[in-house]
Amino acid sequence: MFKPRFRLFIPLLVFAWAVATVPRSKSAPVVAPDVSIPVSEDYVLRSWGVDEGLPSNRVTSLTQTPDGYLWVGTLGGLARFDGVRFTTFHAENTPRLESDRVHALFTARDGSLWVGLDRGGVARRVGDQFHVIAPLAPPLMFGWTTSFAQDASGAVWFGYEAPIKVSRWVDGQLTAYSKQDGLAVGTGGAHDNQVASTANGTIWYANTVGCGPFDGKRFQSIDPAGGRGGRLARAGNGGMWATRGDRLVRYHPDGSQETVADLSALSVNLMIEDSSGTLWLGTNNAGLIRFREGNWARVPVDGSAVTSVFEDREGDIWVRTPSTGVSRLHARRFSLRQTKDGLRDDDTSSVCADNEGRLWLAGRGNMLVRATDATNRTFTVPSGWPDWPRGIMTVHSDPTGGVWVGTGHGLLHMSEGMFRRESLVNPVTALLVDRNEVLWAAIVKGPLVRHQEGQDVRMPETGGLTHVVSLAEDPAGRIWAGTEEGLVFQKSGEPFVPVPLPRAQTGDGIRFIVPDGPDTVWIGAFRGGLYRWRDGRISRLPDGAGLPIDDLRSLIITAEGDFWVGTASGLRRVARDEIEPVMDGRQTSLHCIAYGRDDGLPSTEFSLGFRGATARTPDGHLWFATLRGALEILPKEKPSPAVAALPVLIEEVKVGGTAMGLNGNVGLLIPPRSGPLEIRYTLAQLSAPERFRFRYRLSGSGDDSWIDADRQRTALFTHLPPGDYRFEVAAGGADGRWLPKTASFAFTVRAAWWETVWFRASVGLLGALALAALVRLGVKRRMRRLEQENALERERTRIARDMHDDVGASLTRIALMSELAADEPNLAPAAGEQLGAIANAARSVVRTLDEIVWTVNPRNDTLDRLVGYLTESARVFLAPTSIAADFDLPLQIPAHPVPSDTRHHVLLAVKEALNNAVKHAGATTIHFRVTLSGGTLAIVIADDGRGFAPDTVASTSNGLLNSQQRLASVGGTCRIESQPGAGTTVTLTLPLS
Repeated sequence: MFKPRFRLFIPLLVFAWAVATVPRSKSAPVVAPDVSIPVSEDYVLRSWGVDEGLPSNRVTSLTQTPDGYLWVGTLGGLARFDGVRFTTFHAENTPRLESDRVHALFTARDGSLWVGLDRGGVARRVGDQFHVIAPLAPPLMFGWTTSFAQDASGAVWFGYEAPIKVSRWVDGQLTAYSKQDGLAVGTGGAHDNQVASTANGTIWYANTVGCGPFDGKRFQSIDPAGGRGGRLARAGNGGMWATRGDRLVRYHPDGSQETVADLSALSVNLMIEDSSGTLWLGTNNAGLIRFREGNWARVPVDGSAVTSVFEDREGDIWVRTPSTGVSRLHARRFSLRQTKDGLRDDDTSSVCADNEGRLWLAGRGNMLVRATDATNRTFTVPSGWPDWPRGIMTVHSDPTGGVWVGTGHGLLHMSEGMFRRESLVNPVTALLVDRNEVLWAAIVKGPLVRHQEGQDVRMPETGGLTHVVSLAEDPAGRIWAGTEEGLVFQKSGEPFVPVPLPRAQTGDGIRFIVPDGPDTVWIGAFRGGLYRWRDGRISRLPDGAGLPIDDLRSLIITAEGDFWVGTASGLRRVARDEIEPVMDGRQTSLHCIAYGRDDGLPSTEFSLGFRGATARTPDGHLWFATLRGALEILPKEKPSPAVAALPVLIEEVKVGGTAMGLNGNVGLLIPPRSGPLEIRYTLAQLSAPERFRFRYRLSGSGDDSWIDADRQRTALFTHLPPGDYRFEVAAGGADGRWLPKTASFAFTVRAAWWETVWFRASVGLLGALALAALVRLGVKRRMRRLEQENALERERTRIARDMHDDVGASLTRIALMSELAADEPNLAPAAGEQLGAIANAARSVVRTLDEIVWTVNPRNDTLDRLVGYLTESARVFLAPTSIAADFDLPLQIPAHPVPSDTRHHVLLAVKEALNNAVKHAGATTIHFRVTLSGGTLAIVIADDGRGFAPDTVASTSNGLLNSQQRLASVGGTCRIESQPGAGTTVTLTLPLS
């Protein structure tokens, strides 16, 4: 039985023999750093440096951890990047990170971050904590850590610049390998010592002297380098790439080797093979070189020296050059075809694809060009095209072959290198070939023309069907036409019928009509917005829904349901799942993606859609006519399944400006009155972070609803009362949907001593006792006041009774005795008259006394008693006169309390009004009316007497003035209305509240 290590040693011997016996290629192509290498324009470059928060532009290494963060090692500190902002980790404020000079970064399979420092230092980050794996050597005595690798067992290896050695770390044990363990050193020394692992976990080393795999006990040096080279890169087939001397070598898993290229003209700094099998070389003298399927290309970057190359999980390539910090290469989705590609002029107005998938472009300067092949990269003037046609306005493919061309002088047809002029000679602005191969042509300021078999039939201009600028046919065979005046017509039978658009204004020209399935058509109008026709019903996209609709230019709808819209302000994309609910009224806004320079979209203005300004080629690419050329769009982005799995991260929590550590699921305790709470969160998506939006909510505050934060990545709470809370944040993807994973943490805001339960309970108890004391005091005062009021009422009752029984009886007796004495037959006449006067005076005093008793008696302090008394007094007062009395009283009078002083003033005012009517008015009838309305008592006394002019009454007339003052003193009014010969009306009003 062989031991495991011995079994591994045998195939390594075979591998070494095979390498030694395989001849090296003598015909390897020389890669030169000059213009002979073609330049690739397939990428968009964006850079970040110290101005954007990077600690230093001297970048040395890049890696990405499973949470999506890009880690950037620099000679000025370690930085973490989420696509928007950098977070820096310096040695002075990061425990166990011993140096700011970072030379190598690596992410292990368990997600831990490995950091190679100068002087041989190595640190490992697990969770939020750094740990020292290899401490720094004394100054000037040790080189830096160059690289990391992980073998099949999970052990992590790292190489050093000098002295030449390799270390392995596993389960906390560090083992060093050097010259005696097989590492090639040579007589002149070696440097650039690196380690790498194959796809199956075999560890390789390489330096300027030798390279080879580790056999389980020692390293095998199988290929000397001659003092140059020493770069390694994992190969996708399980082998290894290496630079050996001037050669680029590929070692295969079967032990064979292949010299791929002569690199004598290049100074290679590093290599990587990306997930697609493309090899990238960072050089000192030729920038970034790409090797794919045997073809070399130079990818433009800032500067000629590239010292770091890395591929993230989304497929983007990150590089570092001395002139910038770090740059990202993103696959280009947008390209312009311009004069450099064969166009006569960049200003393009119309595009179409013919039956061969080749693109035709028409535009300014009488331009008509056709792609040289189906790749549509280069263009030329089609053979047989004459120079005399002027004003080419539109081009449209012919299903039978060739294209139709609309010009300012009529209609042309191009086919098989030949052209012919058609019978229609009017200026043509829009064309359509329907399913029956009938050509429809729109002419300037004229009718719509049906061109069939050389015959032109002009459609009636009824209802405004003239100056048509947009044509389309839906899958149901309906012909659609839009005019420059903003009218839309549809033809499903013989005649065209109008399709009214809500809120359409005259002059809102129809820019495009795009069918979308058998029952839906989308219509764009200048300044009128976006409309949807569905089964005869028209809907309009609301203003402010998220899509700029003030100047729509063109529209293409892909099979995946993406709406690509060209507007005056740029290119927009919105998903069907976003726009349909808004059109249906089920939601108020949509998520729209705007493309700009960061996406590689050149700054341009889209041409108007009515000239056939959009096309789709068989390869699925979308084309828009613009003022700067024909814009090509790759509608499908490179798939990035890792994005949906990325977690939303809570990066930092600050309380009053002080960072607080998050300890897993343990709730965070916030001291009382610590200041504002600031929470930083993110989603580490690197390719398009600006398209992600966020929302958050705080449970425990009484409102658990989501707060839309848009692209803001910080939540701020200025004051939170004591209590238990949970903060939760979610991210929305580029397609507008919210990602399923959220991030959250719980925290407790501790109460100050005066906010604690015991303090509040004590204060509450003291408050309750104080309230009880106050209530008791108030009750006592209330009882005393009630007793006083009751005593007062008893006294008033006694006084009224005594006055009535004693004084009233005595006065009545005086009146009777005076009358009896006056009737004596022997009494002198003068004495009889005096006794009669005494009797009358006594009776008058009795009547006055009755009024006083009525006023004083508390039993009469109600509204019903007041009205009853007033009515009876009026009857008694008017009875001796010849004046007819008419009384109008409410059916029901509530027993509303009325104070005695109020009753007294009202009584006297009523008596004054009656007295004036009897003495001065000469009236024959008096109307006495009482009404109750809206909490107000109204007493109206109207006579039909001679009347008077109120402004002629002297200010010294005490009767009228006293009545007004009496009512005013109790919150009422006294209004007198009179005209000479028209009687007098006195209205007394009294609020009952």
